[in-house]
Amino acid sequence: MSNVPAGATTSAALNKPQAGDPVWLVEALKLDGLKEVPGAKHAPEVVKLFADSGNAGVKDDETAWCAAFVGAALRRAGYLSTGKLNARSYLDFGEIVTNPKRGDVVVFPRGNSAWQGHVAFVAKTDDKYVHAFGGNQANAVNITRYSRAKVLGFRRPVAQKIVQDIQTKLHVLGFNGADNLDGIMGPATKKAIASYEISKGFAPFGSIPALYKHLYMPAKPSQAPAAAPPKPVTPPAPEKPAHKPYSWHRSIAGYVAAVLVFSGFLWTFASEQLAAFWGWLGSLFGG
Repeated sequence: MSNVPAGATTSAALNKPQAGDPVWLVEALKLDGLKEVPGAKHAPEVVKLFADSGNAGVKDDETAWCAAFVGAALRRAGYLSTGKLNARSYLDFGEIVTNPKRGDVVVFPRGNSAWQGHVAFVAKTDDKYVHAFGGNQANAVNITRYSRAKVLGFRRPVAQKIVQDIQTKLHVLGFNGADNLDGIMGPATKKAIASYEISKGFAPFGSIPALYKHLYMPAKPSQAPAAAPPKPVTPPAPEKPAHKPYSWHRSIAGYVAAVLVFSGFLWTFASEQLAAFWGWLGSLFGG
């Protein structure tokens, strides 16, 4: 497919925000002139497009990034995207458009395979050409002119679910009014976001996707360390018999009993010895 870059005069007029431009196109125009980095290094802003479009696993600028450019611009403006890197995925996106306007999504074929394609935003169109503002057009973000006869389809975003979800969450948290749940990134929503960031001590998130991820997909807590094996239980030592309290009357009674027993023993012994003595004495004189 032959792509003819738009003339300098036309490009200069079309790559600037215009009255009535949809917010996603305004976001996309901020990236005008972004280029890949030749060689082994990669342009950080191109890599960020992958992350903001829902494809954070891509860390280079060599992967085809036209769909990442479109997806990131949509999400940064608070709109949904397909979340895919397949350009033709946008043929099923939003609503079909037969009379395209500036900012609509346009899909073209690319290469020789039925799945290959290129996706961008309409900057201007007429009966013969579509001036497309897109990424990965000659490895850069620019306006390129394509034959309208080659267009596979025009689509228009219709849902602002991300912004509406953020508005709803901030309303629940007490930072956004119930009358501001329209899905539009207006002054009231921006004020609610700023109030939330300040109250929590956060630096500005800088993008709608980053704030959405923070509110709805909090970081998972680190995995808790494995519990230590239980310590062996030592059976309690047997209790010692309680020491009976001292009782003076028990001690005296025991002493008296002992004296009586000992006295009885002495009396018995003395009686026996006395009887024996008298017996001996009688035998001595009587015999």
